[in-house]
Amino acid sequence: MSAGLGPKALFSLVFALLFAFLEPASAQGPQGESLNGDRMYAIVEELAKISGSGLDSGIRVNERAQKAAEFIMRQFQEAGLENVRMESFEMMRWWPVEWKVSISAPEGQKVIPSFPFWYTQGTPGGEIQAELVYVGYGTPGEFGDIDVKGKVVLVAMRRFLHFRESHRFTQAYETAVKKGASAVILGDTLIDSPSGRFLGLPNAIAPIPCLSIGKSSFEQLLNSLSKGKSVKVTLNLKVETGAWKGTNVLGELAGNGEVDEIIVVGGHYDTWFTGANDNCSGVAGLIQLARYYSKTPKSSRNRNMIFVALFGHEFRDFGHRHFVARYKDSLDKIALFLDCDHWGAKGYEDFDGVIRETGYPDKQGIFTTNPLLFSLSKALMVKYGLLPAFYWEGEILADMREFHASGIPVFGIGAVHPFYHTPLDTPHKVSPRILEAQASVYRDIIDWVHSTPQRFVISTDKNPKRTPPNEPPREAHFVLLPEAPVVGSPIWVYLGFAYDDHVLLSSDITWDFGDGTTAKGPIAAHAYESPGVYKVTMTVGDIHGAKAVASKEVQVRAP
Repeated sequence: MSAGLGPKALFSLVFALLFAFLEPASAQGPQGESLNGDRMYAIVEELAKISGSGLDSGIRVNERAQKAAEFIMRQFQEAGLENVRMESFEMMRWWPVEWKVSISAPEGQKVIPSFPFWYTQGTPGGEIQAELVYVGYGTPGEFGDIDVKGKVVLVAMRRFLHFRESHRFTQAYETAVKKGASAVILGDTLIDSPSGRFLGLPNAIAPIPCLSIGKSSFEQLLNSLSKGKSVKVTLNLKVETGAWKGTNVLGELAGNGEVDEIIVVGGHYDTWFTGANDNCSGVAGLIQLARYYSKTPKSSRNRNMIFVALFGHEFRDFGHRHFVARYKDSLDKIALFLDCDHWGAKGYEDFDGVIRETGYPDKQGIFTTNPLLFSLSKALMVKYGLLPAFYWEGEILADMREFHASGIPVFGIGAVHPFYHTPLDTPHKVSPRILEAQASVYRDIIDWVHSTPQRFVISTDKNPKRTPPNEPPREAHFVLLPEAPVVGSPIWVYLGFAYDDHVLLSSDITWDFGDGTTAKGPIAAHAYESPGVYKVTMTVGDIHGAKAVASKEVQVRAP
């Protein structure tokens, strides 16, 4: 139960939730600190310089990671955060030392630009020379009876919603492994660049090599195969594994002591390549929010705040696991984790194989386990012009997974363009206006959380990993009229009162009229067919399923 939350407080809180977003938000904090899209964009550019460009770029398990951590630490210090520090942890390093894909051509071996998918085996004996076979997108029907044993399998790849590769749905890689293929090449059907991703896990390396190629290279291989002759591929992938020291960067802001809880704002700073949208943009937003709240009076911050730049999301969330393990004794106090990831994306869409800029933000996803935060965020997306947007019920993405698995309420909005996880994810595909709009949504969400009573956000969250302390609604009461009804003439019942720490839904209220008839909602009507004494029962349930019951007897008279 939320201590000290009476009916008037609950009523006020609900109306604050519904109508606070209608008030024009100040672009500046109390001390004049603004949420500035141009400043955020400048940070994106600085981080992109650290990342570099091309297939060898990226803030990965390399020296660029240390440079990025040092840059973020300086930004946190300049922002005015307290107790700014780096926290290191051990992680496994899988690293492609060299790789190459080539095909036989009249003029000799022709090298095809490629990039390895992470956490796979290297090529045994130095390289693989094998026949190339094509299986479309890798569905069972496309594999059919094609003999792939000992061969290199070429698979077409398209990203669903810009970020979910088709082979993850068709299970093309897994099928190729089962059928004895020696390697897999994923050919992008839309983007003319290789891409980065992982296939296996740090502790479970995928059994055969897998590399990606861009659209023009993919079409070149298809053209070679269309001539009806055998195409030989030479594939080389040399990998090294070992220990690596990753680093999270943290800073804090103490609250005024009114509520003993923590708001965590975070995002990963590792990137596959240049990573402007994923995730230099999210780090820029994290830094901007740190600047903003460090300039607000301590008296206005009812909760403590932690800002954390996490390392290792692209390599299976090493830094995230370290954070929740290190602060396991404080997890119950975390009211919300806000994920800053995939910010600022301009809208680009695939129109029948042709990518065009839409002139809108890229389609935004809303991800949260809290129904009240979802309701508020919908209104804020409209308010700040972040449309089109959609809510993916039950989906937990990006940096949220480890926090969600620990029972922590999570929230995030974000969008990725079609150039996601490729060297083409560069700063000019990020919009300062969209960066500022997303920061404004997070600012309003954070301010709302600060305004809520102790444990309110935690107790209203729907995260199945945590069962918050909960009691059923109490003092349940309903009204029935007329009190002495006649057969065939209706009675009405309606909710008189029920106090609960959560916002009740109309579907939470059900009625049983004692003659086998039921109804739902705060108001219901019923007419009895026979005289007699009937027991009318109202059941009120909250969002976690706790129920309260109230009953009355009614004497129904003959006409």
